[in-house]
Amino acid sequence: MNFPDSFPALFFAAVLVASLTVCLAIIFRQQQRISALLQDRSDLLREEKRLLDFSHELGEVLKDDIRATDLHRQIVEGVVRISDASGGMLYIAEKGGKILKPGFVTPRSPILSPLPPAFFGSDPGADFVIDREIRLRPLNAGEGPLGIVYQSGQPFFGRREEMPGGEFPIPPGREPEQVMIAPLIYAGNRLGVLAVATIPGATPFVAGDFAVFKSISEQAAFALHAMGMFGEAQEKRRMENDLDLARDIQRILLPEHPPTIPGYDFGSINIPARQVSGDYLDFITVGNHLLGIAVADVSGKGFPAALIMAMCRSVLRSYAPGNPSAADVLRRVNRQLYPDIREDMFISMLYMVLDHRTRELTIARAGHDAPVLCDASGKVTRLDPSGMALGIDRGDVFDRVTVNLQIRLCDDEALLLFTDGITEALNRDGEEFGVNRLIELFTQNRAKPAEQIVETIGSEVKRFCSNTQQHDDITMIAIKGVHRENPPLQPSKTTFSRLRQAVF
Repeated sequence: MNFPDSFPALFFAAVLVASLTVCLAIIFRQQQRISALLQDRSDLLREEKRLLDFSHELGEVLKDDIRATDLHRQIVEGVVRISDASGGMLYIAEKGGKILKPGFVTPRSPILSPLPPAFFGSDPGADFVIDREIRLRPLNAGEGPLGIVYQSGQPFFGRREEMPGGEFPIPPGREPEQVMIAPLIYAGNRLGVLAVATIPGATPFVAGDFAVFKSISEQAAFALHAMGMFGEAQEKRRMENDLDLARDIQRILLPEHPPTIPGYDFGSINIPARQVSGDYLDFITVGNHLLGIAVADVSGKGFPAALIMAMCRSVLRSYAPGNPSAADVLRRVNRQLYPDIREDMFISMLYMVLDHRTRELTIARAGHDAPVLCDASGKVTRLDPSGMALGIDRGDVFDRVTVNLQIRLCDDEALLLFTDGITEALNRDGEEFGVNRLIELFTQNRAKPAEQIVETIGSEVKRFCSNTQQHDDITMIAIKGVHRENPPLQPSKTTFSRLRQAVF
């Protein structure tokens, strides 16, 4: 077969055209791929910016003293904006995770939980009523799509008919088209559930939206956790401030310094185990030559005991003036306090009236530790008139068993009143300080001024406990009879305050 002389040129031209066509097709496809990659990169950058903006917004919110409701609104509105959803909602776990309480729901949000039949009507104001019902109605864990996702811990993305537990009627106009739901979990703790949805005709969600939504859910869970920790810290600070204020008020209720009476030397100390004390000590003017002296211990510790102590002080000070009978005062105090004290609480009290003209002490004991009397020779006597604690009996038994004991406090004799926070103080081995050790210390130091007696005993208790935690309030009063012509040096207000605070 003979080819014309021009055939090689034509063949070469055809091959060239075909090659160019293939190259152009390849270039076109590569450009398409590059454009797609650039678009993907742009989408990723945009999603990254949205996530960063969301994180920044949450961070700014958590910097402020924001309420939980404001944080919930910020989370929902942020995820709705980023995902371009038609509405969203946040439910918070309560009661040990058994209940999901609405935190925030956008108005006219697509409905993702069952509603009572009464809400299926044509009332023009039905949307407002439905929104209010959704905002107020909690869900049980496992109830409806939200409860199921929360309980399972697995996020969901799909159409309405694919929702787990979604077989329930929905009022017209509030049907979801697509739904994204995620449990809010941080450090293994389920804090709630977050959801967004679209309505028919809205821009549909894509797989990338679901990835972003899950990332936002993780950030939201962290924000809720941080909010909880921040709230607990704030509440703790508020409680500490309240306790500091209560402690300051209680210090005002306690005597600022012991009285100065010729022929007597007084020393006292009160050391709370916590910010406030359930122990009580007082010096009360009963008459021109009569002084009331009280030491009491409310069962329990902390703020409840401090409140009972304040109430006891008020009642005692109302009945003590003008009454020289210590037992009669305690009877009246008991009848007044009994109706207002819980069955599991009581007050032990030692109350005495000192006649500093005759040196007579009238002592009554309401279930309190018996005081210790040490005479000039060092002989020790426990003064234990009968009596029962305040607040246990209405008065029939209390009045009968509570009696007076009268003694004289002579020169060079010392009397120690104390609460069981001293005798029951424990060391590292669980051993109690005990009454015997207290009496031994008291007799060894009886010649010292009264303020030094209580300070020495307090220091020894601290040394015995070896800096272990103080479990009970500590209160002491030391009273010494001294020669009237040689009055003791009374502690100053500053010294008395130091005694109350410096031992522990």
